[in-house]
Amino acid sequence: MDKLSVNLKLTPLTMSDYLALLPILSDPRVVVPSGLRLLNGGPALRWAIQTLLANHPCFGIKLTPENLVGMIVCDPAVDQSNQLCPHRFELAYLLDFGCWGHHIMTNAVQIFEEVINPTDTQLVLVAKVRPTNLASLKVLANTGFKRVSSTDSQIIEWHLRRNHPKTVAGQPTLRV
Repeated sequence: MDKLSVNLKLTPLTMSDYLALLPILSDPRVVVPSGLRLLNGGPALRWAIQTLLANHPCFGIKLTPENLVGMIVCDPAVDQSNQLCPHRFELAYLLDFGCWGHHIMTNAVQIFEEVINPTDTQLVLVAKVRPTNLASLKVLANTGFKRVSSTDSQIIEWHLRRNHPKTVAGQPTLRV
């Protein structure tokens, strides 16, 4: 484990984290590879962050209580007809560009998988990634995700299946 991520914590995000999220969500090096639309600050970005935090389970990646360096968002997955898929959650994440290359996101995703709905023995985490997003592809491969398919040339789908309950002593449980 990289020394930067030794004390890594996941915490639910709130609007009080808005100012810490701004530089991450305004950085094209972070936003563009993820496929998100870059909003250059101002009211549009504030509205986007408010909407995200109000409507999606969002967890901050903190190296210290004051140092928010990224986020993980996890939504219930839906099928092609927009129906909820039981036990399936779609995972998305962003990390401050200055923290890339230190295994922080790999460690954050591993912690997230351990503490999300720990008694759900049928949990499947789904991640959809552009083939050009090499950093995310590496994170998924290093955290046990398996490549499932390419629905088209623009997106690769990866799954992480849990077939046993997790027991996590001393870790908070994250429910989505």
